This record gives sequence, C-alpha cells and structure tokens, in this order.
Amino acid sequence: TVTYTGNNASGNTTVASVTYYNLTVNNSAETYVLAAATTASNNLTITAGTLDTVSGSNYGLTVGNNWSNSGTFIARSGTVTLTGTGSQTLTSGSSNFYALTINGSGGTYTIQDALAIDNNLVITAGTLQLSTLNLTVTGTTSITGTLNDNSATGTNLFVGAVTINSGGIWTETNNPAFTFRGGLTVTSVSTFTSGTGTYTFDTNAQTI
Repeated sequence: TVTYTGNNASGNTTVASVTYYNLTVNNSAETYVLAAATTASNNLTITAGTLDTVSGSNYGLTVGNNWSNSGTFIARSGTVTLTGTGSQTLTSGSSNFYALTINGSGGTYTIQDALAIDNNLVITAGTLQLSTLNLTVTGTTSITGTLNDNSATGTNLFVGAVTINSGGIWTETNNPAFTFRGGLTVTSVSTFTSGTGTYTFDTNAQTI
C-alpha cells in the first residue's frame, strides 16, 4: 500500500504515475493531483483530502478492487474504470463521477451510497449492483454486462439514452422503479427482466 499523507506548503501534492497495488490519500488539508493516467490494481481509498484528475488533462483512473471515498474526488472529464472480478464495493462519498466504466468479467460492484454520473455509464463486463440507494446517470448508459437492482426503494434516473446491447442483462428483484428521459433500447439478443415496478418515461420525446 502506498499512502500519501503529506501537505505541500507551496501547492498541491503530485501522485506519481506508477501502477499501485493499494493507493490511499489521507490528509484533509491537501489536494493530491494525478501526474498521468493511474492504475491501482487493488483498492483506491480517499480517506481524507481531495484527489483531482487535473483540469485540462482529465486523467483516467483504473481500479482493480474497491473504490472507497470519504474525502473528495474531482473527476473533471476523466473516466474511472473498475475492473474487479470478485465482489467489490463502490463508495462515491457524495463525489460525482464524470464517466464510469465497469469492466471486470464475473465481478460485481455494489454501490454503498448514492451514485451520480455526470456523463456516461458503460457496463462492458461484470455487474453493477444497485440497492436502496439512488442512481443518476446524466449521459448515456450502455450495458453489455449486467445491471441488477434488488431493492424496491431508491431513485433510479437515466437522463440519457439507455441501450442494452447484445449479451447485456437488465435484471431486478423486488420490483424497483426507474425513470427514463432519453429512451430505452433493448436488443433482441439481450436479457431484459422488468418486474412489476413502475417505468416512467418523462420530460422528453423518447424512443422505446
């Protein structure tokens, strides 16, 4: 584990561009800025302080296990890619993602708090597991892996178009509700389990 705890009196602290196993930042008074696209092959933990992907650079982050944030994450226009292949947790800490990709074959990321994505959600492989907590996706959603919701509560809002691609799975238990504002496309070779929850299409003209 590499833990950044320092406070650079003359400015921000740079997170070196190497591949980490566990990467932690932990100083509530400091902003830690990425030097380049960065990989943590196991856990990424923001215990305290700010992790910034850098304005104008929008460096990406790839994390192979848990994402845990109890400080601040500034996504800018960068993409976070989660590649875990086991049972992982995703704690946003009330910091929005810009673009989020789930790409871990056989893995499941279970959200631990409300999840907001300002641009696109892509589930390439593996599962994004929703629960009683809110999900908001402002951009498009593309599902080739699995989106699963097992709770009747929580608000699920998709502002952009949702596409369930060939091989993709949309599944639920306990009949959750979903709101769409950009349309829903389900390909003929995908799996779509709607349950008896309410699917609301509002605000905009949409294609279903």
